[in-house]
Amino acid sequence: MKLHLKIFRVLLFLLPLQIGKHFWPDWSLVFGIRVDYLSPVIYLTDILVLTLLLVWLGQNFREIGGFLVKKKIYIFLIGALFLANVLVAQHPTAAFFGWAKIFEVLAFSFYVFWEKEKTVNLIYKTIPLTLFYLAPIAVLQFYFQRTIGGPLYFLGERSFSVSTPGIALVDLWGKSFMRPYTIFPHPNALAGYTLVATLIAFFQKEKRGLLFFSEIFFGLFVILISFSQNAWISLLLIIALKLIGKKTYFYTTLLVFVLSLALLFPINLSLFSLSFFGESFSKRLELSRIAGVIFAKRPFLGIGLNNLFYLLPSFQNRVSWWLQPIHNTYLLVLTETGFLGFSYFYFFVLRPFVKKKNLPFLIFLLAIILTGFSDHYWLTAQQNLLLFGIVVGGAYSWN
Repeated sequence: MKLHLKIFRVLLFLLPLQIGKHFWPDWSLVFGIRVDYLSPVIYLTDILVLTLLLVWLGQNFREIGGFLVKKKIYIFLIGALFLANVLVAQHPTAAFFGWAKIFEVLAFSFYVFWEKEKTVNLIYKTIPLTLFYLAPIAVLQFYFQRTIGGPLYFLGERSFSVSTPGIALVDLWGKSFMRPYTIFPHPNALAGYTLVATLIAFFQKEKRGLLFFSEIFFGLFVILISFSQNAWISLLLIIALKLIGKKTYFYTTLLVFVLSLALLFPINLSLFSLSFFGESFSKRLELSRIAGVIFAKRPFLGIGLNNLFYLLPSFQNRVSWWLQPIHNTYLLVLTETGFLGFSYFYFFVLRPFVKKKNLPFLIFLLAIILTGFSDHYWLTAQQNLLLFGIVVGGAYSWN
């Protein structure tokens, strides 16, 4: 096995790790408040990705260069969008670092596509194995209602408990319980990752007896105790579509419906009173409404990647700022990159469905699309963003 494939296999197994070094430049603060989403971070998985890409490019520079020359129009368009989006941003440095992460993931996704004969097989064999260490951590955290500490700190586990302010809770039998985070930034991000990892386990070609059933069991159990309604509903929809049939136009139709509905979400808010919903959901709806207002002012190029946080305080009560990304992947892309950036994104995720190849990876991509309707972690959480790139690279491997 070539060195870059060995690194890729290690990376897949360590994909859920959150360990990294945070930096806090002045532009990562909003009115003196540290915003995690603005902090540049060098993760262990970033080092592995960059090492993998350097080794791979060194071994295949001429072939890759020739291929990219043929696709120069796409490279030019993405480069033009990058420059324009950074230049229109209120804080260009924040936008630049946001694009740096996007380019890293695009290059990583391209690697998965290029080496598809080897990478796809490794994806099936390795990613489900991560469930064997995520599931026990989730069970222990839920049982003790706190993080475990000790060696898990070096995997990226943060320190908190059920009594920590702002922690994700669920009400059961009249009592509040902490939802398990494992080594993810939020239980919903854990649930989204686990949903895709479980689907990968289910669609692997080799049904490996006890190992196969253990992966499925651990995955479903983690999704259950994450209490992520988003993941639950997405899983049920995928099961329903799978029972309907294998024709991919079902998935394409649902994809178009979800993205279209997502764009109309801020308009639909005018039909409701936000007080009608629970506090958490009302905040999400309010962020979507703000997204609609911001987009109306900057519809073509958006406000710049990572620049939403600087504008949110002007739309919120000064006493209760909620410096969070819009909990809707598509509205987040639309707001920060405008209609032009969203069109690129839409084409990027839709094209594999149009080709109607590699059905399992279309299902994995559909899971990401569905969960992205009401959350942002596929763009903002390291583990989920890398998995997004892996799935897209696999979905493009129809040749």
